[in-house]
Amino acid sequence: MGKRKLTSQQKRRVNDLHAKRIRASIDDASLGTQQEGLVVARHGATVEVEDDNQKIYLCNIRQNIYDLVPGDRVIWRPAENNTGVVVAQLPRATVLNRPDFHGHPKPIAANVTQMIIMFAPKPEPSADLINKYLVAAELLQIQPLLVLNKIDLLTKQNPIHQWLDIYNALNYQVISTSKLETNSIPPLQNHLKNQTSIVLGQSGVGKSSIVKQLLPENDIKVGEISQATGFGKHTTSTARLYHIPSGGDLIDSPGVRNFTLWHITPQELLAGFIECKSIIGQCKFRDCRHQHEPGCAVKQLLDNKEISPMRYQSLLHVMETLAS
Repeated sequence: MGKRKLTSQQKRRVNDLHAKRIRASIDDASLGTQQEGLVVARHGATVEVEDDNQKIYLCNIRQNIYDLVPGDRVIWRPAENNTGVVVAQLPRATVLNRPDFHGHPKPIAANVTQMIIMFAPKPEPSADLINKYLVAAELLQIQPLLVLNKIDLLTKQNPIHQWLDIYNALNYQVISTSKLETNSIPPLQNHLKNQTSIVLGQSGVGKSSIVKQLLPENDIKVGEISQATGFGKHTTSTARLYHIPSGGDLIDSPGVRNFTLWHITPQELLAGFIECKSIIGQCKFRDCRHQHEPGCAVKQLLDNKEISPMRYQSLLHVMETLAS
């Protein structure tokens, strides 16, 4: 889940491997000149690659190139009928993963600079899920933007109001949107300029509806809430990168009903909760679970009201998943 850090020796090996693949591809006379491109979508064994003129080519992938995702930069060579071959993958600045069916990390987007965390009054929002996204953004050094959608459904009694107070106090940027209020879209457009953003959130929070307003000329399907489950019906089956007319790139991802932080340490978890950064390593016991242990620095934060009960409970819930 975190930013991949390579040693100098590993970087040389990666670069040598890419160079070898490129040299090997030059001998194929049926292919055009190699060039850099941007992966905008993946479909099984093929990817859609965009050239510098924003023309799309459906490309096969050379062996030993794995897990290409929207946002990846690649070296590719054109072929006939708007097709081509990807011959090398360029290094990533960031990669966002989520677990596959076997619990292994599966990349969903690369070179993202901003994480749009969308939630809504309906379906019932999960504070734990929002906080896990924020931890991931912090550890990846990706800028988070909290977007409260469907504000037309927000009642005065909804606990979201308290959450917004908490996030504002932590200096997280929060904006509100609704497909019924067109004047709520320009502020979001301003935050997307000069960024490669990914939209994340539970199914049914209205991601596709908002993306459709940002990209009115694209055919983006809009779903509805399932009456049987209360969850949203998936309307985005494949992650795709779009260019926003008002500026910036946007990756629309499949709906995520759960998001797991894995392969991180308890110390990294504390670093992801920005209230706790200053007290990392200050608990009396190294294996502190931050519950009933004496000398717990996190509990002291709670007693001093420097971390809210909502955020504290999320931290404990995530700690339990790291232990399982």
